[in-house]
Amino acid sequence: MTPSPTPKRHDTRSPLTCCPRCHKAELLGRARRRPVFRFNKGDTTERLSTYEMYHGDQHVATLTRQGAGGSSTYEIRVLSDAGDQDLLARTLRDARTLAEETYTASWREGAHIARGPVQET
Repeated sequence: MTPSPTPKRHDTRSPLTCCPRCHKAELLGRARRRPVFRFNKGDTTERLSTYEMYHGDQHVATLTRQGAGGSSTYEIRVLSDAGDQDLLARTLRDARTLAEETYTASWREGAHIARGPVQET
């Protein structure tokens, strides 16, 4: 009788890089979930309002208010290993929504390996 091979230990902390089976399962799971974000407010040296967006401990985007008064816009930078995306929005609400949707789309495609809190869609 030949000994059975040692079972493969799967990397549950980083399933996208473990094996094809884990990669596929992680992407299918992400398709049914949405990341949960948190925002930290800060001020830059130019006194512009800045909001840092996080998914878990990973910094994923920066929203910066440009201009003053009624003519202000928000510059959005969504961070990614494939290349950062720069976007614009007229209101903070629109900026948050755009940043969340942009990140979520690339996260579901597996562009971000780090894991963070999620909720069912």
